[in-house]
Amino acid sequence: MRNTDEARQVIKEGELEKRSENFLQLWKKKTCALTPEGLVISDADEGFLKARRGAAKELRFDSIKTVDCVERKGKYVYFTIVTEAKKEIDFRCHDETGWNAQITLALVQFKNERAVRAARARHGHGGDSRASCRPGSGPGSAPGAFPHEARE
Repeated sequence: MRNTDEARQVIKEGELEKRSENFLQLWKKKTCALTPEGLVISDADEGFLKARRGAAKELRFDSIKTVDCVERKGKYVYFTIVTEAKKEIDFRCHDETGWNAQITLALVQFKNERAVRAARARHGHGGDSRASCRPGSGPGSAPGAFPHEARE
Protein backbone atom coordinates (compact mmCIF):
# COMPACT_ATOMS: atom_id res chain seq x y z
CA MET A 1 0.00 0.00 0.00
CA ARG A 2 1.26 3.47 -0.76
CA ASN A 3 1.54 6.12 1.87
CA THR A 4 -0.72 9.16 1.79
CA ASP A 5 1.97 11.54 0.52
CA GLU A 6 2.79 9.33 -2.45
CA ALA A 7 -0.89 8.72 -3.24
CA ARG A 8 -1.51 12.49 -3.35
CA GLN A 9 1.53 13.19 -5.53
CA VAL A 10 0.26 14.90 -8.65
CA ILE A 11 1.65 13.62 -11.93
CA LYS A 12 -0.38 15.98 -14.09
CA GLU A 13 -3.13 18.49 -13.51
CA GLY A 14 -5.31 20.48 -15.82
CA GLU A 15 -8.57 20.47 -17.69
CA LEU A 16 -10.37 17.57 -19.32
CA GLU A 17 -13.84 17.46 -20.79
CA LYS A 18 -16.12 14.62 -19.73
CA ARG A 19 -19.20 13.55 -21.64
CA SER A 20 -22.25 13.70 -19.43
CA GLU A 21 -24.27 10.55 -18.91
CA ASN A 22 -27.61 12.22 -19.44
CA PHE A 23 -29.68 12.12 -22.63
CA LEU A 24 -28.01 15.15 -24.26
CA GLN A 25 -24.47 13.86 -23.62
CA LEU A 26 -22.93 17.31 -23.40
CA TRP A 27 -19.20 17.83 -22.85
CA LYS A 28 -18.52 19.35 -19.42
CA LYS A 29 -15.21 20.88 -18.39
CA LYS A 30 -13.59 19.19 -15.43
CA THR A 31 -10.53 20.03 -13.42
CA CYS A 32 -8.44 16.89 -13.08
CA ALA A 33 -5.40 15.75 -11.17
CA LEU A 34 -3.62 12.53 -12.14
CA THR A 35 -2.00 10.75 -9.19
CA PRO A 36 -0.21 7.39 -8.88
CA GLU A 37 -3.52 5.99 -7.56
CA GLY A 38 -5.97 7.36 -10.13
CA LEU A 39 -7.68 10.36 -11.68
CA VAL A 40 -9.25 12.96 -9.38
CA ILE A 41 -12.10 14.78 -11.13
CA SER A 42 -13.93 17.89 -9.97
CA ASP A 43 -16.11 20.50 -11.60
CA ALA A 44 -14.02 23.10 -13.41
CA ASP A 45 -15.13 25.89 -11.08
CA GLU A 46 -14.06 23.94 -7.96
CA GLY A 47 -10.39 23.87 -8.93
CA PHE A 48 -7.45 21.83 -7.74
CA LEU A 49 -7.59 22.71 -4.05
CA LYS A 50 -10.98 21.07 -3.53
CA ALA A 51 -9.91 18.14 -5.70
CA ARG A 52 -6.89 17.56 -3.46
CA ARG A 53 -8.95 17.88 -0.27
CA GLY A 54 -11.31 15.10 -1.32
CA ALA A 55 -14.32 17.16 -2.46
CA ALA A 56 -14.07 15.54 -5.89
CA LYS A 57 -14.64 12.13 -7.43
CA GLU A 58 -11.69 9.81 -7.70
CA LEU A 59 -11.51 7.26 -10.47
CA ARG A 60 -9.04 4.82 -8.88
CA PHE A 61 -6.76 2.71 -11.06
CA ASP A 62 -7.76 -0.45 -9.22
CA SER A 63 -11.24 0.04 -10.70
CA ILE A 64 -10.02 0.81 -14.25
CA LYS A 65 -9.62 -1.94 -16.81
CA THR A 66 -8.22 0.09 -19.73
CA VAL A 67 -7.98 3.38 -21.58
CA ASP A 68 -9.58 2.71 -24.94
CA CYS A 69 -10.82 4.15 -28.22
CA VAL A 70 -8.23 6.88 -28.64
CA GLU A 71 -9.16 9.00 -31.64
CA ARG A 72 -7.96 12.37 -32.89
CA LYS A 73 -10.49 14.70 -34.47
CA GLY A 74 -9.49 18.27 -35.17
CA LYS A 75 -7.93 19.84 -32.10
CA TYR A 76 -9.24 17.14 -29.71
CA VAL A 77 -8.21 13.66 -28.65
CA TYR A 78 -11.17 11.52 -27.61
CA PHE A 79 -10.69 8.54 -25.31
CA THR A 80 -12.73 6.21 -23.14
CA ILE A 81 -11.86 4.89 -19.71
CA VAL A 82 -13.36 1.43 -19.22
CA THR A 83 -13.88 0.32 -15.63
CA GLU A 84 -13.70 -3.22 -14.27
CA ALA A 85 -17.51 -3.01 -13.99
CA LYS A 86 -17.57 -2.40 -17.79
CA LYS A 87 -18.73 1.21 -17.41
CA GLU A 88 -17.42 3.48 -20.16
CA ILE A 89 -16.53 7.08 -19.36
CA ASP A 90 -15.79 9.33 -22.33
CA PHE A 91 -13.27 12.16 -22.17
CA ARG A 92 -11.71 14.59 -24.58
CA CYS A 93 -8.75 16.92 -24.30
CA HIS A 94 -6.80 19.25 -26.51
CA ASP A 95 -4.37 17.24 -28.61
CA GLU A 96 -1.24 18.91 -27.25
CA THR A 97 -2.06 18.19 -23.58
CA GLY A 98 -1.36 14.45 -23.84
CA TRP A 99 -3.83 13.48 -21.12
CA ASN A 100 -4.69 10.14 -22.69
CA ALA A 101 -1.02 9.11 -22.86
CA GLN A 102 -0.29 10.22 -19.27
CA ILE A 103 -3.33 8.37 -17.91
CA THR A 104 -2.39 5.24 -19.86
CA LEU A 105 1.21 5.33 -18.61
CA ALA A 106 0.14 5.85 -15.00
CA LEU A 107 -2.39 3.01 -15.30
CA VAL A 108 0.24 0.64 -16.72
CA GLN A 109 2.68 1.56 -13.94
CA PHE A 110 0.00 1.01 -11.30
CA LYS A 111 -0.95 -2.41 -12.70
CA ASN A 112 2.70 -3.45 -13.04
CA GLU A 113 3.44 -2.51 -9.43
CA ARG A 114 0.35 -4.40 -8.30
CA ALA A 115 1.41 -7.49 -10.29
CA VAL A 116 4.90 -7.38 -8.75
CA ARG A 117 3.43 -7.13 -5.24
CA ALA A 118 1.10 -10.06 -5.96
CA ALA A 119 3.96 -12.17 -7.33
CA ARG A 120 6.09 -11.41 -4.28
CA ALA A 121 3.22 -12.35 -1.99
CA ARG A 122 2.69 -15.65 -3.86
CA HIS A 123 6.38 -16.49 -3.56
CA GLY A 124 6.41 -15.68 0.13
CA HIS A 125 8.84 -12.79 0.28
CA GLY A 126 8.48 -9.07 0.33
CA GLY A 127 12.12 -8.26 -0.38
CA ASP A 128 14.17 -8.37 -3.53
CA SER A 129 12.51 -10.85 -5.89
CA ARG A 130 15.54 -11.05 -8.19
CA ALA A 131 17.22 -13.72 -6.05
CA SER A 132 14.47 -16.26 -6.72
CA CYS A 133 14.33 -15.42 -10.41
CA ARG A 134 17.97 -16.12 -11.23
CA PRO A 135 18.68 -19.55 -12.65
CA GLY A 136 20.07 -21.92 -10.04
CA SER A 137 19.30 -19.68 -7.10
CA GLY A 138 16.80 -22.08 -5.54
CA PRO A 139 17.45 -24.25 -2.50
CA GLY A 140 20.34 -26.67 -2.88
CA SER A 141 21.68 -25.21 -6.11
CA ALA A 142 25.27 -24.22 -6.69
CA PRO A 143 26.02 -20.55 -7.35
CA GLY A 144 25.48 -19.85 -11.04
CA ALA A 145 24.11 -23.34 -11.73
CA PHE A 146 21.18 -23.63 -14.10
CA PRO A 147 18.30 -25.93 -13.13
CA HIS A 148 18.90 -28.26 -16.09
CA GLU A 149 22.62 -28.74 -15.27
CA ALA A 150 23.76 -31.75 -13.28
CA ARG A 151 24.65 -31.00 -9.68
CA GLU A 152 27.41 -32.75 -7.75
